[in-house]
Amino acid sequence: MVGEGRIGVIPGSVLAMVQIRIFELPLRLRRVLLAASVFGSEFWSGGVAMVASGGRESGGLELELGELEQAEFIERQEPCRYAGEAEYGLRNPVVREAAYGLLTEDERRAAHRLAGGWLKQVGESDPMTLALHYELGGVPEVAIPYYVRAAERALERAALEDAVRIAQRGQSCGASGQSRGELLAVEALGNAWLWHLGESQRLLLLALEVLPPVSPYACLLHGFLVSCYLLLGQAEAARAHSRQMLRLEPAPAEHNNFVRGAALALSVAVTHCERELSDALLARIQQIQRQSGDLDGNVAASVCHGFSDYVRAFQSDPWQVRQLAREAAAGHKAAGDRSFYISALVRCGQSSVELGETAAGIQLLRDAVAQAERDHNQFFHGQALIHLAAALAGLPTPEAWQQAEATAQRVLVAPGISGGYLAWAHGVLAQCHLQRGDFAQAESEAAGALAQCKSVPQRRVWVKTLLARCLIGQQRATAAVADDILREIEGFGGSGYTEVAARLTAAEVLFTVGETGRARSEVAATMRQIELRAAKIPEPACRASYLDQVAENARARQLAEQWLPSPERERAAAATGATTSSAGSPKET
Repeated sequence: MVGEGRIGVIPGSVLAMVQIRIFELPLRLRRVLLAASVFGSEFWSGGVAMVASGGRESGGLELELGELEQAEFIERQEPCRYAGEAEYGLRNPVVREAAYGLLTEDERRAAHRLAGGWLKQVGESDPMTLALHYELGGVPEVAIPYYVRAAERALERAALEDAVRIAQRGQSCGASGQSRGELLAVEALGNAWLWHLGESQRLLLLALEVLPPVSPYACLLHGFLVSCYLLLGQAEAARAHSRQMLRLEPAPAEHNNFVRGAALALSVAVTHCERELSDALLARIQQIQRQSGDLDGNVAASVCHGFSDYVRAFQSDPWQVRQLAREAAAGHKAAGDRSFYISALVRCGQSSVELGETAAGIQLLRDAVAQAERDHNQFFHGQALIHLAAALAGLPTPEAWQQAEATAQRVLVAPGISGGYLAWAHGVLAQCHLQRGDFAQAESEAAGALAQCKSVPQRRVWVKTLLARCLIGQQRATAAVADDILREIEGFGGSGYTEVAARLTAAEVLFTVGETGRARSEVAATMRQIELRAAKIPEPACRASYLDQVAENARARQLAEQWLPSPERERAAAATGATTSSAGSPKET
C-alpha cells in the first residue's frame, strides 16, 4: 500500500537516528532509497528508476539496489508482482518513515505522480493504490475515478466501513457530476448495510439528485430508498417514492440494477406487511423479467429471495417458500455473492424448521452464522444469529433454550443491529422464559419486544401470541386478548407464516375464558389452515414432518381431538380451501 508519511507515529529520536544513517549514504544511494519510500513497504526496480530520475529515464539501478541491500536498508522479495521487474521491500517501517520524511512536499507530489503513472503502465490492478498516488501527487481529478472503483470493490467484498471511508475521500478530492453521484451512492449503500439508516437516506436523496434518473446506480438506489423509508417508519414516503420508481422505464442494460433494487424493496415491504406495495413491486419485477428474457444469475436469485419472503408472509405454502429459498441460495453461490448467499442460507434454514425438518434447518442456520463470521460480515451475521436463536427457542429442551438465550444476547450487544432484530431478540428471550413456565419474566420481555415492533405486523402478532400465553399461565387472559390477535390476522389478509400459531393461541384463550363455542370454531379453522398447507407439500416424508414435528400443528391436532366432535374433526382434516373468521363464518383465503 502507498506510504502517506505518518511521521510522528514512530518516536522522533528513532527516526532521527535512521535519517542520520540515510544522510551518510552516497547521494546516488540516498536518491534511490527516497524514491523507494514513495511506493510504501514494497517497490520495484523499474518504478524506483522512473521516480529517482524524475521521469527522464528508467535505466537499471542494479548496482545501487545491491548496495542498499548489502547495507540492510532493503531486501529482495519473491515472487515479483510484475513481469520483468525485480521486487524489493524496505527492511522495516522505520526505514520507510525516515526516508519519506526527508522528501520535501514538492518532491513528494512529483514522486507520487511518477509512481502512479508507472504503476498504471505496468498494469497495477488495485484502484486504491493508484488513487492515493494521484491524490498525493496533486492531481485529485485523476484520482477520483480510481476512488470510485476502490469504493465499489470494498462494497462488493462487504468491507462496509472501508467503502464509506473511501467514498468520502473520493468526494474530498472535489468529485462532481456523475463521479460525485457514484461516490455518494457507495457511501449510502455502505451506511445502509451498517444500519445507519438516517445517514443512508440522506445520502440516497443526494445521490439521486445528482445521478441521471435511469442511470445504473439510480436504478438500484430507488429500491434502497423505498427500503429505508419503510425501515425508518415512514410508510407514506415509501409508498410515494415507490410510485415514482415504478414509473421509471430503465433501458434493457439497466434492468438488472432496477430489479435488484426492487427485489430488496419487495423483501422489506413484505416484512412490514405492505401488501399493496409488495404486489406492485412484484408485478413490475415480473414485467421486466418477461421483457428481459434472462436476467443476470445473481439478480434472478435476488428475485427468488424476495418472492420467497412474499409467499411466506402472504400465502399458505411453506413448501414453495423453501424451494424459492434454495433457488436463491444456488444462484447467489454460483454468482459468488457471499453476502446474499448467507441471507438465502438463512431462509433455507428457517423454512426447513417451519416444515418440521428442524435438525437440518438449525444446521443450515449454524452454517450461515459460521460463514458470516469467516467473512466478517456484520449485517448478515446479525441476521443469521437472530434466526438461529428463534429456531432454538422453539425446541422442547432446556439445553436448546439456554443456547437460544445466549444467541439472542449476542444479538442484543452486537453493533449496528436493527430495532426490528432487537425486538425479535427480546421476543426469543420471552419465549424461553415461557417454555420454562416463568410467566412474569416472559411477559416483561414480550412487552418490551411489542413496543419495538409496531411497524412489523407479522412479528407483532407473534409477540402478542407470546403475551397471550403468558396471561393464560397467570390466569389473566380475556376474550379481548383473543379478539385482538384475530383482528391482527384479518388486518393483513390472513395466511402467512403466523396464522396457524396465532389462531391456535386465540382458540386456547377463548377456551380458557369459557367461550368454548368460539374456541372450537378457531381450532377447526386452524386445522383447515394446516391441512391447506400440508396438501401443497408433494413429498410424503416432508408432509409428515410438517404435520407431526411442527409444535403448533401437533398441538392443534391434539386440541381438535379433544374439543371437536368426530364428524367436525373429519371435515376439518379434509378441508383444503376454506377458513373461518373469528366469529366462525367461512371465507376463502
